[in-house]
Amino acid sequence: MRMKKLKDKMDAYYEWEKDHKDKVEYYKKVLSDPIIDFIVEANTARIIQDISREELAKKMNLPTAEIDKFENMMILPTVDFMKQLAEALGGKLFITIYGDYTVTVPLEYHKKLNDISESKNKSAKEVLLEMITEEIKRSEDKTW
Repeated sequence: MRMKKLKDKMDAYYEWEKDHKDKVEYYKKVLSDPIIDFIVEANTARIIQDISREELAKKMNLPTAEIDKFENMMILPTVDFMKQLAEALGGKLFITIYGDYTVTVPLEYHKKLNDISESKNKSAKEVLLEMITEEIKRSEDKTW
C-alpha cells in the first residue's frame, strides 16, 4: 500500500513536472541539487512511514501550510527547518562539503546494514567506512 502511494506520488510529480517545465527550470536554478534531493527524500520518507502532512506539521509544531510549501518546493528551507524535519521523520541531518564522496544508503538496505552493524557492535557509519576501505584496497590490487 505504501509503495503504491509512493508510486502515485511520483507519477503525480512527473505529470506536474511535464506541465510546469518553466517552474522546474526555475527551481533548478534557484535551489541547489542537494536541497531538491533533501525535499524528495523527506517527502518519500514521510509517505513510506505513512505520516500525513498534518501529522508531520503537528510533530514539528508548525502549520500544515509550511509542510505543503516545503514539499511543493515553494520555500527554501532553513537548516533549522531541515534538522527539525529530519528528526521528526526519525533521521538526522548531515551536511558536508564532500558531496561526491558521501553516500546515502538506499532504504531497502537499511535493515541489513543495521543487522551487520549490531553483529559487529559498530555504528552503521563505521561499517560503511570499513566496507568502502576494504573495497578500495581490493581494487588497488587489480588492473583496470
